[in-house]
Amino acid sequence: MTVDKATHDVVVARDDAIYYYGLHGRGPCYAFEGPKKLVSIYKDYVALVSPPQNNSLTRSAPLRAFGSNQADDLFNTSSFTLLNTDLKFIAHSEALTSQVKALFVEWGDLFILTLDGKLFRYHEKTFQQKLDLLYQRNLYVLAINLAQKAGVDSIQQNVIFRKYGDFLYQKGDYDTAMQQYLRAIANTEPSHIIRKFLDTQRIHNLIEYLEELHEHHKATSDHTTLLLNCYAKLKDVDKLEAFIKSPGDLKFDLDTAISMCRQGGYYDQAAYLARKHDEHEL
Repeated sequence: MTVDKATHDVVVARDDAIYYYGLHGRGPCYAFEGPKKLVSIYKDYVALVSPPQNNSLTRSAPLRAFGSNQADDLFNTSSFTLLNTDLKFIAHSEALTSQVKALFVEWGDLFILTLDGKLFRYHEKTFQQKLDLLYQRNLYVLAINLAQKAGVDSIQQNVIFRKYGDFLYQKGDYDTAMQQYLRAIANTEPSHIIRKFLDTQRIHNLIEYLEELHEHHKATSDHTTLLLNCYAKLKDVDKLEAFIKSPGDLKFDLDTAISMCRQGGYYDQAAYLARKHDEHEL
């Protein structure tokens, strides 16, 4: 057992799980099977050392007779694991050829002292290095969770959403990709996304994105033209009506909208816009 100095919780490592105890009794527990010998808290991680196999196995006569270094290694090997219990992932895992005497934190790093007198030092990677590793493994959801926990600003989070959207788009999961692009709409170049979905003829996704651009007042007259063309292509009068009659401030270029409605044969909608905004000559 150990104490988490940041939260003042007592952390108990048992064979089946890691248990947290606070002032109000037992807190969360995280399943992690296997015997444990030592536990320590290092930043956001729980450091665990599992004992060598000879703690749970008895040396058999053939192995004793065998008496090789391999057999000794087998019975002296400890496993060391760093867990991030909050985000539920294993940050590091390795086998140590000697038994561990102590775990301690000093100078911002984690140290392991082994029985044969070796000292191992572990240094946490920078935030950007962690993200790069997660990108390489396509673990974008974990990258997003890591960024949110670290409290990075929305601009940096949007970069991750875009990368995740690009990954999903490459896989052909267009609907989920669009959800990521919508989350990153505040600082994304719209033409980058529009071109992607025009190329794949994903009109419904395109409409979703263009509507959101108008909601965020980021749409140009070209975006309005494209959106109304999409409605016309699908002959979706209900969506067109909902768009031009949306309450609140005007979210689109009025002249463009009236002109596009006329060209598409939607004269009632063009007349509605002209009347509503006092464009009586039109």
